[in-house]
Amino acid sequence: MLWNHPLQVCFVYDDGSIGAPVECHGKDISLNGIGFYLPGELPTTEVRLHLPQTSQTPEMIVPARVVRSQGCGDGWFEVGAILLREQANS
Repeated sequence: MLWNHPLQVCFVYDDGSIGAPVECHGKDISLNGIGFYLPGELPTTEVRLHLPQTSQTPEMIVPARVVRSQGCGDGWFEVGAILLREQANS
């Protein structure tokens, strides 16, 4: 479904560190994925998304894996990501 809301994306690097939030804009969302617009290139495909509370979604932070990224002009990229489940620490 269409999901036209601001969100923040934090990149998760290979060493496990998490980058500073980047302001993005939502495009669409489903139970398993999300589309959004990112103002720059992706340094990694592992991300954490901070979704705001909307009439369609509760506020939450969810891990995701980017599966596609395509330039759409003026330095912006249209991104598609699969929403992942949190891993329990053992």
